[in-house]
Parts: sequence; C-alpha cells; structure tokens
Amino acid sequence: MSINPPPFNLAAVEAVTPHIVANVERILQTHRYAADDRDHVARLMDWLAPAEGASIVDIGCGIGEVARLAHEARPDLRFTLVNISPVQLSYCPTGDGFDLVQCDAHAMPLPPESFDYALMNSALSNMDAGPALKEAARVLKPGGALLVTDFLRLYGDNSQFERDLGARALTVRAFRDLAYEAGFMAKTLQFGGDDAHFRALMPEHADHILAGVTYGAWRLTKIDNDMMNGARREIGKHMGDVALRALIASPDNVAAQKLQNDLCSATLMHIGTGPETRVCLSCGAHTNEEGALPCGH
Repeated sequence: MSINPPPFNLAAVEAVTPHIVANVERILQTHRYAADDRDHVARLMDWLAPAEGASIVDIGCGIGEVARLAHEARPDLRFTLVNISPVQLSYCPTGDGFDLVQCDAHAMPLPPESFDYALMNSALSNMDAGPALKEAARVLKPGGALLVTDFLRLYGDNSQFERDLGARALTVRAFRDLAYEAGFMAKTLQFGGDDAHFRALMPEHADHILAGVTYGAWRLTKIDNDMMNGARREIGKHMGDVALRALIASPDNVAAQKLQNDLCSATLMHIGTGPETRVCLSCGAHTNEEGALPCGH
C-alpha cells in the first residue's frame, strides 16, 4: 500500500515527550472537552459508548493516558495501545487490561475484525488519513465504532501546518469522503474544543499555526452487510425500486457510499398511501406501535 503521510518528526516528538510529561501534561491531545482530564476522557467514552467487556484499540495512543483513565472508570474494558514511538509506549500503562504494540498505524500487525471499538485522538492528522482509516476499518469488527477527534481545515492550506506540526488538517468534506471510502458511516459529534493546553505549549506561534483550523469529533461506524441490507430493504419499501437501484448499483463507489451515509445519518420521513412511517436507515429499524424508533440512533 502506497502512503503519503505528512512529514511527521518522530525524533522531535520523542525528545519533547519527557518534558511534556514532566510538566504534568499527560493527555497528548491538542483540544479538550473538559477542564479536568477525567472529565475529558469521560466525554470521549460517552461518545464511543463501549459495551461491557469491549476490546478497544487506541491508534496513536500517546502515552496511553486516555486508556488508563478510561480503564480506571471501566475496568471491564480491554485496551490495545498502538504507537510508532517506543519512547511514548514506555510511559503507557501495562498489566491487566493493556497490550502495547509498537508499529506504524498504516500497517498494524493485528488480526482483521479483532476489535469492537477504536480511538484516534489527535492522531489521524499525523497520518495519511485514507490508508489509516482503511487500516482501522480492517481491524474493527463489522458494526464496530471508531472515535476520531482531530484538526479540521476551514480555510487556507496545510503548507505551514505540515512544516510546523508535521500534521495535515482535512476539510470536513475530505474527511467524510475518506471515511466513506474506508467503509464507515460518519456521525458528527462536535466542532471546536478548548485548545488552551496546546496554546500554552507554543505561546508565541499558536495563533499563526492554528489560523484556518478548528477541531472536530466524529463517531464512525463500520458498515456491515446486515446493516446495509436492512437499510436497502426499508429504502425499497418506501422509496421504490428505481431509488433502490440507484443506491446499490455501485456499493463500492464513493458517490454510492455518500448517498448511503447521507440517508443513514438521518431519520427519514416517508409518506405513502398508508400512515406516515419513520425509518432509521442506520439499521433498518422502523417505528413501533408507540411511534418511536426502538434502535436509539
């Protein structure tokens, strides 16, 4: 697989990691969703919503602080921490509930469909996003979820960003297209976040570096055949055979995946000859006798 990541300076990251950790900055993420580390991680876990006893791979895990705090609150969870840096892995938690893997996130030595959930927090921007998302999809079980939090570009280009941070900020459209190509349905969770921690590390350069970018959070769900077949059946019932053929004509095509995602990301109202029907195209569920969707999507 050919990859084209931004010019990430691993040696510089490893050199600065002990200094950052010594200054009690253990969550190596540029933006926060709460002032307290535990509350920040609690928000991430609320978004991911892992089931009891779930296996989670944290791709680009930093020093594993998110996993450590999440496991402290949920000892039933099992984490595999992936990092290309042996220095950062040396700070990661070990023992029951933790496995450490030093590798490139574009080619992880992990079995296919082996994890229930995945995390990429302030990590994807340091990678070639398309291949990295496909690799995350490869190791996730069908229907598994990936939480991504990272930079988004609103305007301008990445030349200065890549030079100063070794990172690449995607536009919303580019991110969503790459997610579709990797086999995910994307749900936007939040735009923005508190970047005070990051700015404190680079007080003289932060305004210039962060010009034109914001931060985003998404929950990506790996599409499985049952999910899509259920959605297609409901689309066929309520939209007709022509619409169904247009949707499924090229299931591997980006445009078809975009259409699938756009439909699946919302609860659609269908008005036919009978009573009005609401259908969730994330899973194919339709309203029960009380008029509510049982799936909770």
